[in-house]
Amino acid sequence: QLVSMVFIQVTGPLTRVMLPRLSASAADNAAFAHDLNRTQRAVSYGLLLIVSLVADAAPSAAVSLFGSDWAPLGPLAQVLCVGAVFQAMGMVYYWALLARARTGLLVIGELPGRAVMIVGAIALAPLGALWVAAAISFGQLVIFVGSSLAISRADVRAGPLIRGALQPVAVAAYAAAVALGAAALVPAAPALQFITTVIAWALAVLVALALRPVRSRITEVLALVRR
Repeated sequence: QLVSMVFIQVTGPLTRVMLPRLSASAADNAAFAHDLNRTQRAVSYGLLLIVSLVADAAPSAAVSLFGSDWAPLGPLAQVLCVGAVFQAMGMVYYWALLARARTGLLVIGELPGRAVMIVGAIALAPLGALWVAAAISFGQLVIFVGSSLAISRADVRAGPLIRGALQPVAVAAYAAAVALGAAALVPAAPALQFITTVIAWALAVLVALALRPVRSRITEVLALVRR
């Protein structure tokens, strides 16, 4: 629920902003494809960087804020963040299908993944919460694959949208790996690990910004936000 709450708090306002913009170009295939690709490149960066920070900080934050009894929350959040990666990459599919009023395709694309989540959660519940979280994340992967196939029926190519998310995935994974490595080097004090994780993550992102392709994408994100 904590991971979902963070994700919803970000994607809810984004949906209210992006849906009218995409709807304005939905009738023109070329303009719509251009807007979708630009949106994917920009939004993926913001969402995936947030997911990577949550995955890194969750273990130490849970113990620091709620006590040692909440230590199992960290691994659960990290497993759920794997699913959130696919959810972030697929947000543009959701907006595209709504912008073109193809809600039937939206249901078709998401229904198998939702079924996997429900059945998997019920079947794996006796094995523990971590297995339930894994089922939910796997369901998000199924939703992403199903939506990638369904969106082609709405005259939208999924390939460019997937490629547009690859650089943000790489940068988010790099920042997450650096932060996790840094946290592993400090004493076991949760508060110190949390601070180290956040600082290391921020420094890793700043280093990535030194690369021109990354910097140009971040500039595109800021331009989209200011529109």
